[in-house]
Amino acid sequence: MIGWRAPNFWWEPIPTLAARLLKPFGDAYGAETAGRMQRRGVKFEIPVITIGAFALGGPGKTPTVEAIVRLLIAAGEQPAILSRGYGSAAAKQRAPRFVNLAEHGAHDVGDEPLLLTRVAPVVVGADRVEAGWLVRRALNPSVLVLDDGLQTRQVEPDLAIAVVDGEIGIGNGLCLPAGPLRAPLAPHWAHIDALIVVGRGERGQSVAKIAAARGKSVFTASLAPKRGEAERFAGRPVVAFAGIGRPQKFFTLMEEVGADIRARHCFADHHLYTRRELAQLRAQAERLNAHLVTTEKDLMRLRRSTHADGIDALAVELFFDEPEAVASLLRSALPSKTKA
Repeated sequence: MIGWRAPNFWWEPIPTLAARLLKPFGDAYGAETAGRMQRRGVKFEIPVITIGAFALGGPGKTPTVEAIVRLLIAAGEQPAILSRGYGSAAAKQRAPRFVNLAEHGAHDVGDEPLLLTRVAPVVVGADRVEAGWLVRRALNPSVLVLDDGLQTRQVEPDLAIAVVDGEIGIGNGLCLPAGPLRAPLAPHWAHIDALIVVGRGERGQSVAKIAAARGKSVFTASLAPKRGEAERFAGRPVVAFAGIGRPQKFFTLMEEVGADIRARHCFADHHLYTRRELAQLRAQAERLNAHLVTTEKDLMRLRRSTHADGIDALAVELFFDEPEAVASLLRSALPSKTKA
């Protein structure tokens, strides 16, 4: 759904009239997805760790994948990442392909895979099984990390982790299009082993309590600017823009590093910027004597555009409150030689 933005009523704690009117459609969608989740996926000979989300809305899944891959590398593993490449040409093709920063743009493979290929090899394609076989033949990794896939069930995971936004939780608790859930919350618990809550908030903690009561491991994490970003942006006048699930998260981080935000613009998630939009943003920045700044994810979509010259990005990183506990969970899914 490129160019799509979540309606505000999704995030209300109690379903609004619009949500209630759409609920029958959401019930049907959720039931179909829940049924698909019952299927058993293909089992690989090496460990598979699936990281996904209950809901749409940008809970922080991509930085979570990156953080987990870094933990695996620190443990001596050689991970490879499988991704659908949302919204890209690769997502529509059965034949998978390796992501190459030097050759590919977001239109080819998606913005998230471009970010993730900075930490580990990434293969994109609609068929996760074929993608898994490709990377196995080519690189023989020690573990596969599946970026999103809790609901597709193409590949059977050895460890399944769900990510939830601490501030908004699961929104109004209804399924698409009445709410942000991809399937009802209840059927998910049989298919996940752990929950990661990104950011603080009562809504995220409510989901965490349910997970803990179900016997699931619960971890907390925060998204923060990387070291040195405060020095780069403190007091700097900027025009901030973002096309992600929740642009407000980006604006808040820009405020945290002390940037002087002269103007802010929200675009749809995975938005593909036009020359005219970039020209308008640049003109406003010049009028306000400010710099253009966006997210790393947005910058990946802009990197092949000559009209994006001079646009900066805030680098962020996900930090686990208890990284050793997360590392221990990961080891539980790895071969015994790694646990020693």
